[in-house]
Order: sequence, then structure tokens, then C-alpha cells
Amino acid sequence: MSGYLATGGRRDPFLPHLLEAIRRADRIDLAVAFIKSSGLALIFDALADALQFRTARLRILTSDYLRPAPPAIGEAWWSWRRGSARPSWPLSTANACPPRDSFS
Repeated sequence: MSGYLATGGRRDPFLPHLLEAIRRADRIDLAVAFIKSSGLALIFDALADALQFRTARLRILTSDYLRPAPPAIGEAWWSWRRGSARPSWPLSTANACPPRDSFS
């Protein structure tokens, strides 16, 4: 992996840096403000391969910044971990939790 700061944008897209880091890691810690199925779809195969073939350890820290992650994301992940096929994208968000401001 390169030893410089990944700045993102057209000249230095962040995704290839992230995928390379995931593919090399034996421990993966992700801290993100929120999770969307479209973003998870971009890194899911790399994460799944790390867990399945390299027995890497994965920890994800997230918040309810926008709203809690749609249940479909967690269901897809745990379904795959139990031996089901990898999820197809995009995941349905029909059962997503309501926005935070709707809770009393």
C-alpha cells in the first residue's frame, strides 16, 4: 500500500485504497457516521473474503447520524455469515427505521 495520504476525488479515488487495505488486513476496524447498502455493496465482497478466507477480525462502529442502518443491511450480513448466498444489491429499505426526529 502506498505511503501517502489518500485525498479522494477524481485524481485519487478513495475506494481502491480502501479495498487494498481490506484485502491485506487481518483486523478491520471501520468507524463510519452511517451505513448505506450502496456503500456496503462496494466493499462487501472484500470484507466477506477477509472473514471467510483469511479469518480476519471485523469491527464496525456506526451511529444513528441520519437514522439507524436499514435492517436489511444487518439481515443480509448475518444471513451470509450463517451460510446463505451473498446478498444482491441494492437491498430493500422498505423496513428501514423512521428518521430520528420521529421518535418521541
